[in-house]
Amino acid sequence: MIVKKAERTVDEKLAPNGAGLFCKDKLLDVSGVSKKVRMFAHVKLEPGAAVEHHTHEGESETFYILSGTAEYNDNGMIYRITDGDVTFCPSGQGHGIKNVGKDDLHFIGLIVLD
Repeated sequence: MIVKKAERTVDEKLAPNGAGLFCKDKLLDVSGVSKKVRMFAHVKLEPGAAVEHHTHEGESETFYILSGTAEYNDNGMIYRITDGDVTFCPSGQGHGIKNVGKDDLHFIGLIVLD
């Protein structure tokens, strides 16, 4: 069993391939725990910030929205998502997310290797 504080790994940086600022807290150092999990993190996107559409190969990514309002790009299909929504992007598919609300968007991101 592991009990520890989340480790802030990226703080107030430009969103990758996107716009605006974001903050990522690594919730688990997956390198010593699992060979199947690449990322398990809490992500915060400021209003207007976005992670542009990108493709996952050899891995899937799931978002669990904690708070805020976003547009989720699922291979060109745009969905409005809010707290409690879950998204899933399988290997070989693409996705992106943009905070379209007035408040910060908070979500959990999980990347699992095939």
